[in-house]
This record gives sequence, structure tokens and C-alpha cells, in this order.
Amino acid sequence: MENQNEIKAPSQLPLCLVNLRWDQEWNAPPAPHLLRGAIAAAFPENDLFHQHNGTGTIYRYPRIHYRWDTRSGDGILAGFGPGVEALGALFAADLQLRLGEQSVTVAESRMSFVRHQVDVLPKLKRYHFRSPWLPLNQENYAHYQTLDQAEQALELDRIAVGNILSALKGLDIRVDGQVYAAIVPRQKIWCSLKGQKLCGLLGTLLTNIDLPDDFALGKAVSHGYGWIKSQTRPN
Repeated sequence: MENQNEIKAPSQLPLCLVNLRWDQEWNAPPAPHLLRGAIAAAFPENDLFHQHNGTGTIYRYPRIHYRWDTRSGDGILAGFGPGVEALGALFAADLQLRLGEQSVTVAESRMSFVRHQVDVLPKLKRYHFRSPWLPLNQENYAHYQTLDQAEQALELDRIAVGNILSALKGLDIRVDGQVYAAIVPRQKIWCSLKGQKLCGLLGTLLTNIDLPDDFALGKAVSHGYGWIKSQTRPN
């Protein structure tokens, strides 16, 4: 289990979820990447939707994440901090999107809003990954494979702490005290991202940081990866 110190600062995080229900049944695989591209095309002037400006990519923790509810087929957008206000623009009754080869109209939009107090807890809180967590790129995966089982576990814990601190710092959140994290992997899933094959993990995150439901950690969170939900017992 890995830990690290941070600086104290205001730690309330606004979070907004928007569920988009289509005017027709979605019969293709989950497509958060297509939803991201479609929303970016609909709102090209707002870099919160696509992380690009006139000079290229904006390197920051994304304020808007794109996800897919595999049970209902709904598209989901999660907004954090400044992304919350931007999501209000989605409430257009005739919003039409091109998702790959399929054109859809948003038949229903449902929004929920919370303001979550991020803080250090006296004991560990359990979360499960609803979508694969991407802790490793192609280069450090090769190094990871050279480690023994105990070293691999420590490496994942270290990366998880770094992911938490990086995400909170990107949202101007600081916590007072040591940050601990431990990963209990359950399943390895190979994921394709921008032409790269990356190792994704499903399983459990244990940490002493009280993160909001629907937070996300790791690489490519705006594409739907690293999505976490709290749980009171093993999933």
C-alpha cells in the first residue's frame, strides 16, 4: 500500500451527470469514444468538451468524461468543476449526434448534481472499477512484466496514489494528510486506445480518500476508462 503527503486547500467538488437516451435502440457495442467525438463536433468552441485549443491538446485532468451505460444503452457525461456548467448546454431538445455510422437524436436528457466533500478518512473506503483502469502505457507495461508478483502489487498501489493525487490536483483539490491506496485486481482486459493496445484492469480500489461516486482515475478517463463506484462489500 502506497502513501504520500499533500497540502490542505478547499476540497468541495461539484459533480454533474447527464444521461442521454436516444430516440432509437442502440444495438452496437458501447461507444463512449464515438459520443466524445460527436459532442466535440457539436460544441467545437468549448474546449471543456474535447481538450483541444488552437495550438493543440490541453494537458489537464478532463473536466468532462464520456461513458456508456451497458445496461440501458444510454450515453453518460460526467462533469467536474467547470465542466458542470458546460453540461447545461446539452439540454437541447433537438440535439442530433453522429455516432459512427449511426445518426441519433437525444430523446431524453436527465441531469443529477451533487457537491462532494473530498477528504481523508480514518479508514479505507472500497471502490470498484465499472470500466477498465489503465495504469500502464506500452513502455512501462514491459517493465511491469519484469517484476515479481509482490513488486507488481506495489507498483499498482504506487500508480493508484499518483492517479488520485494527479486527478485532485488537476481539479484544484488538496487533502490534508497521507494518501493511501491499494489495488485488488480481478480481471485483465486488453483495451484499444488510439491504435495502442493497453492493459486494463477491473477490480477493487481501497483508499483513505473519500472520492465521489462516478469519479475516474488513470489514463483516458475522458474516453470512459477508470470509472469508479463506491461499494460496502466486495463486488
